[in-house]
Amino acid sequence: ESNARREFDCLWRENQNSHTPISVLVDLLSLKINDLASSIRSSPLLWNDINLRNGVLRMAIPPLLVNSIGLSVILQRVPEAYCKWIFAAFLASDYVYSFGHDTTEFTFMSYVNGIRMREQGLSQSTSN
Repeated sequence: ESNARREFDCLWRENQNSHTPISVLVDLLSLKINDLASSIRSSPLLWNDINLRNGVLRMAIPPLLVNSIGLSVILQRVPEAYCKWIFAAFLASDYVYSFGHDTTEFTFMSYVNGIRMREQGLSQSTSN
């Protein structure tokens, strides 16, 4: 439900800013998400960043499941290829719904760095 709301908000915002028909924007958002997810999946750079990976997966996997058995157990039980897909799909859709389809690589890296910083803060606060 939240993802559908975020998609609608993004479409509405893009439509209001560009006056592009929503039917066209749906296709543009979908292409952007799919292309970005594919790039994320094919590059080990983001996946190999443990803090980033754990932060994204914590956001993507239902909190009830993460709180019940823990992220480490999920990562042990779910095939890595599936976890990579969850990671890439969530990261791409969350980014596009937050910033729209017409963004730059710099904006994406700033977004990723924000997640990294948030995760570092969480890991530091739980270790104190």
